[in-house]
Amino acid sequence: MISSMILPMLEQLATLLRDWNKHVFGNLFRRKREIWARLDGNQKPPDFFHNKFLIKLEGTLRKDLDEVLNKIETFWFQKSRTEAIRDGDRNTCFYHLSTIIRRKVNRIKALQDAQGNWYWDEEEIK
Repeated sequence: MISSMILPMLEQLATLLRDWNKHVFGNLFRRKREIWARLDGNQKPPDFFHNKFLIKLEGTLRKDLDEVLNKIETFWFQKSRTEAIRDGDRNTCFYHLSTIIRRKVNRIKALQDAQGNWYWDEEEIK
């Protein structure tokens, strides 16, 4: 009985969240393309450096682009965290192996002194 009540509520919540995302954030990637296109078009007029309006518009567009790029960066960070949480233990093996490999690569196996002599023995290295 409870699951029959929860499922419609979750579907309604998903619809509301999609609408909220669409109206608050919109499509970040489309917005980035639009700003790039406007920046490109804004810089083409030959009198660009003499037109105060175009220079001011350039600053506004660059600020908008920075905001969109920050949102995209946050989006990918949150998506990666979501995937890590979702994958859980499946990712643990990957991270464990990465750590073991990094330890092997970073381990000092030999040292050379100023005269060019190599020391391989662990006690000599210490």
